[in-house]
Amino acid sequence: MLTDRRVKALGVGKHYDAGGTGLLLRVTKDDRRAWVQRLTIAGKQRELGHGVYPKVSLAAARLAAAQAKDVALAGGDPIAERKGARKVRLAAAVARLRTLGDAATAYLEAHGAGWKPGARREFRSRLARHAALLMDKPVADLTVDDVRATLAPLWITKTPTATTLRSNLRHVIDYARAAGWRDSANPAMWDGTLRPLLARPSAVHTRSHHAALSWPKVPNFVAALRKLEGKPARVLELSILCASRSGEVRGMVWGEVDLLAQLWIIPKQRMKAGREHRVPLSAAAAKIIEAARPVLADGQVIDQTALVFPSAAGTPLSAARVLKVLDIMHAVAEGGWRDHRGDKITPHGFRSSFRDWAGDQGHSRDVAEAALAHQLGSEIERAYARSDLLQRRRALMDSWGMFCNLG
Repeated sequence: MLTDRRVKALGVGKHYDAGGTGLLLRVTKDDRRAWVQRLTIAGKQRELGHGVYPKVSLAAARLAAAQAKDVALAGGDPIAERKGARKVRLAAAVARLRTLGDAATAYLEAHGAGWKPGARREFRSRLARHAALLMDKPVADLTVDDVRATLAPLWITKTPTATTLRSNLRHVIDYARAAGWRDSANPAMWDGTLRPLLARPSAVHTRSHHAALSWPKVPNFVAALRKLEGKPARVLELSILCASRSGEVRGMVWGEVDLLAQLWIIPKQRMKAGREHRVPLSAAAAKIIEAARPVLADGQVIDQTALVFPSAAGTPLSAARVLKVLDIMHAVAEGGWRDHRGDKITPHGFRSSFRDWAGDQGHSRDVAEAALAHQLGSEIERAYARSDLLQRRRALMDSWGMFCNLG
């Protein structure tokens, strides 16, 4: 029988321990002393290592050998079990190396295919700008303090951004937990986690509407706008005439436009509500698009995928370019163009100007809301009311176009 004193003194060779477990000490010429166990597993002689001495003591080796023999006698395979346990430990170690940035990338790959391109860019940009200090941290180690410290600087001054960021973090960390990269609770949850640490968003931020020009002033604004040259000015003018979002006009391609039918069809992928939207073009709106038509040589046709208002690089004009037009308009107008509160107007606010005009002029609420691509009524009502009121909206947009030309 081996003893601690003998284990230290034994020379080169194989030295069996008593006890019937098949445990032996293998001593090599370089004085390496390793524990090995010989077992019969599924009718075959196998060897199972139990570590080296003195890192693994005699008592520890005997215990491991006894446990392995019990598994073999019960018909199991202790070698396979050990490999499986090693794989589990390795997977856990790899998971602990996964960072929040890795989780964000994986989450976007899993869910981003159904998002609009702008939403994917904003998701990446928001995390890069406001959670940069967290992106290289192991997602398994993130704490509530980490998330709170990231959100706190924005919570009062940029509440909408902060609440969206918290939601993004929650979804990314939920992905990491489902993928096995994190075991503990999600530190970006609101209820029971961040609620006691941060003020209610509604208590520190009051939602304000986009500043809108009073509708009687719209014709004068349009008249002044037409004095400005350049694609950004035309994008703003067309968005006013079509009561559309700036991004919808900036992303317009020739394949969406039928000038003969005076119709612009925006695919659902580019609409906020994810539904196709048909926009009847007034004469004034069609004129702007016609003026943007490229000059082609004989036999050439317009590339249907080409942007109607491309930048110099061939990409969609940025929102900043359109906002710059408003800055110029403010600069040249005495006192600037402002809403009833004195705030500078925004491009999006012209949708509100259009809606107020339509209501004050007695146009149908349903038709006006349809022109803005808003959904009305319950889900059941919408299931039965499938018409988009195109012909009635055409009359409405023609009237709006003529009104905008009065300046």
